[in-house]
Amino acid sequence: MSQLSPPTKSRSKEPSIWSDIFKLILILAVVFSIWSGAWYWIDGHINVGTIAEDIAARGQFGDKFGAVNALFAGFAFAGIIFTIFMQNREIKQTKIMLEEQLKDSNKQRFDSTFFQLLTLHNDITSKLSDVETRGREAFRAFHARIILSDPDFRCYPALQKLDREEIRRVKDARSIVDEAGKKLGSADVSNLQTSLEEGVSSLENYLDDSLPLQERKIRQAYTKAAELHVDNYSHYFRNLYHTLRYIKESPLIEDAERPRYAKYVRSQLSEPELLCLFYNSLTKIELPGREKMELGYPKMGKLLHHFDILQNLPPRSLLHPSHSKIFEANYAEAE
Repeated sequence: MSQLSPPTKSRSKEPSIWSDIFKLILILAVVFSIWSGAWYWIDGHINVGTIAEDIAARGQFGDKFGAVNALFAGFAFAGIIFTIFMQNREIKQTKIMLEEQLKDSNKQRFDSTFFQLLTLHNDITSKLSDVETRGREAFRAFHARIILSDPDFRCYPALQKLDREEIRRVKDARSIVDEAGKKLGSADVSNLQTSLEEGVSSLENYLDDSLPLQERKIRQAYTKAAELHVDNYSHYFRNLYHTLRYIKESPLIEDAERPRYAKYVRSQLSEPELLCLFYNSLTKIELPGREKMELGYPKMGKLLHHFDILQNLPPRSLLHPSHSKIFEANYAEAE
């Protein structure tokens, strides 16, 4: 966190009032000397004849000093104007300095609150529990529960690793062709083979890019998975939401600084966390008996999209390619 810079000059080196008085007396003495010297010079050097003629000549010569007096008066006026400009500049410099000090102070206040929220986020994450898992592993368990909530989703992670043509060949052959098998792990092969034994409807649903269909399926699966266990994560979601909201709305920092703080938050999130945040905010979820409870749609989703928090989420981690399109459709227009 930034610190205020100490003054560069000590108090003992600042000009004293006696120094200013001495300078003023010195200036007045110089002006008086010039004035009295000019008076003496006129009296001693303007001699043209009789006393009356001398007085007349001195008067005429003295009249010329009227123009000089006007010149000095003009100089004095110009000096006053210059002094005003100097004072105005000093006032602006003082104002800028005060604004910088205020900005620095606000930055310290924001940093203090922000890093407390970030520490609280990590503390909440470490204490999460979901059945037999704790900490960040709880998010992995929650994601697995979403997959188990729809019979089709069991083979979707395996199908995400294949291209469309390979999926069609597997569907037509009702078995895992060699090219496809080389891209899959043992768990993927087992899940896909089990789905094929029950038919090819799961593969057909995966190949169907209809957004309403895919949104309905993920909404039903997430509702089923969250109905009994989402309360374990509600504190986590609320704290993260208010942290992101604090970054976006706080008047203590400039707009240009907000993305940098959002990156700090993003760096704390693991892939299982990002997946749960994504599906928690993907679409509107209404749990039975808690229809007015907002999980992540739309407020959390707007913040995730605004700060690009899901930037590090691999596309293949999603259950279906259309899910990213659903997310964009829900939040892109909100920006």
